Amino acid sequence: MPALPAPPVLRPTRWFWAVLAVCACSTHALAATCTWSAAAPASWHDPGNWSGCTSGNGTPAGTPGPDDSVVLNSGIAWINNQFTTVANLQINAGAELGVVETWTTVRQLTVTNSFSMTSATLSGALPPPGGPTPALLSLIVQSGATATLTGSNLFRRAILTNAGTASFNGGPGIRLDLGLNGQFINDGQLTVSGDYVFGYTTSESIYNNGHWINQGPGLMRIERSGATGGQFSSTGLFEINNATFKVLNPLAGFLASFNTSIRMRDGTFDGGAAQLTIGAGKYFKGNGTVIGPFLSSGLLDLEASNGDPFGVLNVQGNAQFNQGEIALDLAGSGATQHDRISVSGSIKWQRVSPRVRFQVGYAPGIDSSITIATHASRNSPTTPVHERVLSDYPLSLALRPTNTQTDLRVVPTLTIADTHVIEGNSGTQQMQVAVSLSAPTSETVSFGYTTSPGTAVTIAAGGNAADYDNALGNVAFAPGETIKQIPITIISDVSIEGDEAFSIITDDATNTSTLQNASFGNYRRFTFSAEGRIVDDDGPPGRRYLLIGKTTNQPTPTGQVSKISRYTTDGEFVDGWDNKLPNTLSPIGVPMCRSSSGEVLTGRFNYGPGPVLMSVAGTVLDETFGGFMGSEESCAFDALGNVWIGEEVPPEAKTALLRYVAPDGRVLRSLAVPVGLSGTDNIELDADQCIVFYNSEDTEVRRYDVCLEQAMSSLDTGQGPPCGALKQLPNGDLMVTCPDSIVRFNPNGALVQEYTRTSLGENNINGLYAMSLDPDGETFWTGGITSGRVVRARLDDGSVVTSFTTGSGGTQGLMVLDEFAAGLGDLIFADGFEP
Repeated sequence: MPALPAPPVLRPTRWFWAVLAVCACSTHALAATCTWSAAAPASWHDPGNWSGCTSGNGTPAGTPGPDDSVVLNSGIAWINNQFTTVANLQINAGAELGVVETWTTVRQLTVTNSFSMTSATLSGALPPPGGPTPALLSLIVQSGATATLTGSNLFRRAILTNAGTASFNGGPGIRLDLGLNGQFINDGQLTVSGDYVFGYTTSESIYNNGHWINQGPGLMRIERSGATGGQFSSTGLFEINNATFKVLNPLAGFLASFNTSIRMRDGTFDGGAAQLTIGAGKYFKGNGTVIGPFLSSGLLDLEASNGDPFGVLNVQGNAQFNQGEIALDLAGSGATQHDRISVSGSIKWQRVSPRVRFQVGYAPGIDSSITIATHASRNSPTTPVHERVLSDYPLSLALRPTNTQTDLRVVPTLTIADTHVIEGNSGTQQMQVAVSLSAPTSETVSFGYTTSPGTAVTIAAGGNAADYDNALGNVAFAPGETIKQIPITIISDVSIEGDEAFSIITDDATNTSTLQNASFGNYRRFTFSAEGRIVDDDGPPGRRYLLIGKTTNQPTPTGQVSKISRYTTDGEFVDGWDNKLPNTLSPIGVPMCRSSSGEVLTGRFNYGPGPVLMSVAGTVLDETFGGFMGSEESCAFDALGNVWIGEEVPPEAKTALLRYVAPDGRVLRSLAVPVGLSGTDNIELDADQCIVFYNSEDTEVRRYDVCLEQAMSSLDTGQGPPCGALKQLPNGDLMVTCPDSIVRFNPNGALVQEYTRTSLGENNINGLYAMSLDPDGETFWTGGITSGRVVRARLDDGSVVTSFTTGSGGTQGLMVLDEFAAGLGDLIFADGFEP
């Protein structure tokens, strides 16, 4: 075929450019500058009241519209339309923008580009004597627009909402007065410069939901002419730079609410009697002075105004630090070499987490002490001073408050060893629990301890005799000592039991710390629990155990109810595990997963305190693992010993949290992942440590790559809902439990095998839910969601190996204590079997 000729090159003609220029000019010409020309108060919507507005695109024509600029040099313009929009609005000295008398709730004017106001008035309709409340004027400065107030201005029954960037230019005598329910709402960024007064009469309000900057030098203060009423509230970022912000004092009915983040550079916040609160998730950064009560439950991070790491916070009043984080930078023990807090009144420390950062070259040794706070007195809490110390420093750190100062001390690490003994058949024997310090100290180290029952108890229960004698006492290390022991009496018997355990507990306690001059280690909670395990020697060797999460209350050796029962793999009931649920709690499902060291994490679903970490023998190691989550419903450990925890959410929710939690209970990451009907109900971690499989009690298996933080394609099981437990085999196949079948898919999503409910012997029509992979490499376990029947079946052909019933209540959690878990990094099953 011969080559086709090239198409002609089309070049714009002179006519084209001329037309384009005309079009561009015409479009620009449509934007008018409308100047108010009426001498007496008149309607905004009358074209005769404007000059230069013949091309105005408002309604009616000849009045300002969305593309137009408006200038009010004098007089009063009344808005009557419910919604009006202009590009630019300028209100000059003596002019007023108001509202026609009307009973409609609000008249709204939106500015899309710029708004300026100089010694002028915004006014809603004034209420007639005894009449109904007339309309407010609402002026909105959109996001991306600017607003400037110069001189003294009045908002009377008017609301200015700034979603853009605003500047209030102050000076001697400059003020913004609010009258008759006038309001200012900052949802964007506002800078108030120089001296400035916010004047109230009675019931007016200012709200900061965005970023408020007080830029000095200058004094920004609140005044009120009436006897009572008024409100100033900040929930956004509040910044004070070389300036003072002063709240009305005395308050006398004025509501001042500051649950806010603060950024301060040589600033002063004078709240008078109003408390400045740094709420959870918010912060105080910088340096300066707070006059009045101060409460921090967020992050306190001090630094100098020039950016140097060491800052000073002066509190002229009482200060509370409650469950927040305090960042401390240190380069030495001198007053100018570290962050400092000075409190003229009392101080209260309660479950704080100091984040300690040492400058290069400063490495204090054991018994070093740095005074980080001085105060007139100390208000002793009823809970521990610390939650945990966050620091990578190789030596342990601890806050130690006295009545007049609080020191950060470098202290030895206290360790209480997990200890086990063989039970024996008669008499008693001593369990010697080793207690040690990481290094000698010149101080006396002391602490109190007690024991707490788990599956081992101090009184006869459930037909079994007592297992040990309760121990309660104190341990003291004299200066230089590093080794001690706690003796606990173990009672021998010939009963066939599983291994049983109890806890040895101490904490950094209440009014006077029970742990003196030592720490449990950086990043660890200041409550410590070690396990005392009694190894059973009466049962046959090689006995294995199942944990079954029931929907009915199960008796435990401690007398508390539990949702967890321990059975042998032959179907013999052993005991219940006390996972600290109230006896009155209604039936719930119990998620369970195991770590590589055999510890068991069990959720408590909709009971607030969070998951419980338990030993393989059933004693509590951490009663609030990961903090107060609530509604945790699934978990999966990884090869590093960290654990992913999923949650239930309401059906209308579009996302649910996956939390990544360290072995010491710190939440390292939180990811919002897309969900279906019911959150991240069941999760399984892929052997690659990145992909989390989960479902939402529907028919899909969802996937989320936690390494890349992105959702992946889903797998439709083809089964009826609700689908439950997920387990991955060593070859990458995925097994999913649905009511009528357990289905097995290969890594490409193709169906490999189906194990039906009826073939597994489950006759209850509510079907199956839980599942666990046996480490023999040949079988798996499942259970009836309401029947309470448990079955073990072969992987190759689905034939039933064994089954038993567990009494009333369904099986919503199921775990072989030595189960195979892909996410733990195991490559093959225990016997070497590789499917």
